[in-house]
Amino acid sequence: MVRIISGQFKSRRLLVPRSRRVRPTSDRVKEALFQILAPRICDASVLDLYAGTGNLGIEALSRGAESCCFVERMPAFCALIRENLTRLELRANSRVLCGGSIGMVKRLHARGERFTLVLADPPYGKTGEEESECKKLLRALDRYDIFSPEAVLVIEHYKKDPPPRNIARLMLSIQRRYGDTVVSFYSILHDENTGVRIQNPGDRG
Repeated sequence: MVRIISGQFKSRRLLVPRSRRVRPTSDRVKEALFQILAPRICDASVLDLYAGTGNLGIEALSRGAESCCFVERMPAFCALIRENLTRLELRANSRVLCGGSIGMVKRLHARGERFTLVLADPPYGKTGEEESECKKLLRALDRYDIFSPEAVLVIEHYKKDPPPRNIARLMLSIQRRYGDTVVSFYSILHDENTGVRIQNPGDRG
């Protein structure tokens, strides 16, 4: 069972697929995550990558986020997210993009879209894997700027798949472990004088 923990839709249940390919964020992790994010949720523009059931993005909307863009690769899960949004009457301030998260990050960057909060729960990598989906996503987010000023990136990952602490323009600020799950919070580096994000040499977007 997946439920909304707090906010306007507290205790409402979400439809979930009968599939092991979806690993919804547990209530324990979700509650801890949103306690840390609480001051940033109100009126936030949210991007929910690897959205699955839409669990995280819908929780953000319930707590006062202005809008949420859900990205999910599986068409059946995209339909499920839309159904959950319809049941909660949240379709007006949300949208669902069906496609791979890394590809969608590139597309959103090309459109000039920006988000104040990016949530990501990529598939856990295998032990010893050269480059997990988590690390691939971080490289894409570092290269393709989709962040508003003062934006925050939150990414869930397996405890044995630690992401880098700093990647050019992403800086690890908080990290919390809950069993096998680790939640890493990244802040976005900006030029101190202009407030504009620092550009990587050779970054052509």
